[in-house]
Amino acid sequence: MAKNKKNGFTLTEMIVGMAVFSLILVAVSGIFVSAVKIQRRALVAEEISRETSYLLEYISRALRMAKKDDIGGIDCLAGNKTNYEIINTAASTGIRFRNYKDQCQEFYLDKATYQLMEKIGSATSTLTSPNLRVNYFNIKIFGADQGDGRQPQVTITMEITKPGASQPKIKVQTSVSQRQLDWSF
Repeated sequence: MAKNKKNGFTLTEMIVGMAVFSLILVAVSGIFVSAVKIQRRALVAEEISRETSYLLEYISRALRMAKKDDIGGIDCLAGNKTNYEIINTAASTGIRFRNYKDQCQEFYLDKATYQLMEKIGSATSTLTSPNLRVNYFNIKIFGADQGDGRQPQVTITMEITKPGASQPKIKVQTSVSQRQLDWSF
């Protein structure tokens, strides 16, 4: 009596095998695509974080070193013996002060380009990279008046993002006071 040997797969076994293989392939490719999206988002968040950290350190250092505008000939600030002045126009919002080199310096958000700008004297430069966008830049000044008995303090609030759908954004706030004591007796 001869035994009936099978030397291959039946059609049903092939279809089931292909279906299982297809399901595994779809699941693995979905995980891979998801991992790539997460990595891309993490890289964007790291870029925004790095640039925000630089901006805050650079602006904070300049504001910390600011001097009271109490010498003639500079005409930097509108008030007499003031420390900082808020800029708020249709085109920009920011802060103006006399820096440690006795130059008039400004940090402001250009509302047309959404870039953070710096102006020292008449020279203007962009502080943010062109692929990032500063959505919000706000300045609050405390103790700006010489007669209020408070050390001048500036609070900076900003939001930075990278344009595009579902990109991360960073919102930060910091406060800086002048290095030189500003008390009058």
